[in-house]
Amino acid sequence: AGARAPVAAGGAAAVMTPTCTALSEKLSAYRDGELSVAEHLEVDQHLRACAACRLAFDDLDVLGGLLRRQATMLSARVGDEPTRHG
Repeated sequence: AGARAPVAAGGAAAVMTPTCTALSEKLSAYRDGELSVAEHLEVDQHLRACAACRLAFDDLDVLGGLLRRQATMLSARVGDEPTRHG
């Protein structure tokens, strides 16, 4: 099965452009607040206008939340285990 295009609200396929490709590399830094003000505004403006990038950003946001929850659960489990000495 090949990759499928993201689907925007209303069921229309969202189209990614070369600008999308360039900005997609900044989405994680945008989400984490690591961009300069100018870069943040650039990505923010693009996300407002581009359904494909909004979908990609939403997916990244969901993935980040899942990873944070998993890390929290793992650290809690490790903290509950007895300390092993070699």
